[in-house]
Amino acid sequence: MPQVSIIMPAYNACDRIGRTIRSVLDQSFTDLELIVVDDGSEDNTAAAAGEYAAADARVRVLSIPNGGPSAARNAGMAAASGTYLMFIDDDDVMMPQCLGQLADDAARAGAEVVLTGFEIIDRCTGKAIDYVCENPGVFGRAELGGELGRLYIANLLNQCWAKLYRTDFIRDSGLTFSDYRFGEDRLFIFDCLRKAEKVLVSPEKTYKYYVNTNGSLVNRFYDRKFEACCALDASINSLAEQLGAQNRENRDIFAYMFIKSVVSCMVTVFSDTCPFDRRGRRAYVRGILNDERVRSNAAVRYRQGLAGEVMRLVIRTRWIGLNLLVMRLVTVANRLLPALFIKIKHRK
Repeated sequence: MPQVSIIMPAYNACDRIGRTIRSVLDQSFTDLELIVVDDGSEDNTAAAAGEYAAADARVRVLSIPNGGPSAARNAGMAAASGTYLMFIDDDDVMMPQCLGQLADDAARAGAEVVLTGFEIIDRCTGKAIDYVCENPGVFGRAELGGELGRLYIANLLNQCWAKLYRTDFIRDSGLTFSDYRFGEDRLFIFDCLRKAEKVLVSPEKTYKYYVNTNGSLVNRFYDRKFEACCALDASINSLAEQLGAQNRENRDIFAYMFIKSVVSCMVTVFSDTCPFDRRGRRAYVRGILNDERVRSNAAVRYRQGLAGEVMRLVIRTRWIGLNLLVMRLVTVANRLLPALFIKIKHRK
């Protein structure tokens, strides 16, 4: 039985998957398995991964009908045989020599979940934004409540990667990814923190997440995105209540993170993938602005920078025309100043 199982959902990734696989296999730590889950790809992803499996017995390839990253990760978790498991996306890389230290640290601390830092890298310029844990340590449930808001605002709870999980903890707790195609990572992390007795926050960076700033950074339209945003807000507040962490600082942070996700919903009405005409866009935005959760969170002055405050005030007006105008300006900023846009979107 390997010490660590690494799960990689892969979709139409034959032209990029090799670098990602090599970043795992080139680790100095060798007691691992890599499970590549081909999510119904329409290219040669399975064959490309299969070449690595033929050359290295630590690589396994599963093929499933296309169901999205959540279904692929769930399939990988079901097949994992390692003591611990991790996730990696098919176009990112794992930092060298990180696995062995993480597994040793987790075992020493008796932690069910390990949170680590990472880098967001602009493929076009090579510039990186570092995200690291400013207050590392081992936190029990009582102590975790005091760190919850800071971990969330630092962008360390938004992704399932750059983390290590004890496999028996995941299975015994019945934890799986939801069928959302937005925010499913965060919901999974919140569920993990709800169940975990000990969480290790590591100062190490273990992951490189790549983005392209020469293309659109505005997400594709997703008809359940606002529903997912509301589920995230309900989940983080429920977790805070369970951990006794319902203080003013956390309330402000949660409100900011929710409003930021609401902006990402409304911006997508200008995506080429949005099916709405002008009337449909207005109806969609009206529904969001009139939602009670949006109205209550927009009333919180969370003091998280000028861009966040402007967005909060615009949403609070509930003026459909003004909100659509501002969201249109956001899409223009994305197109003309993508590097600045990503810094605001992924602010530390």
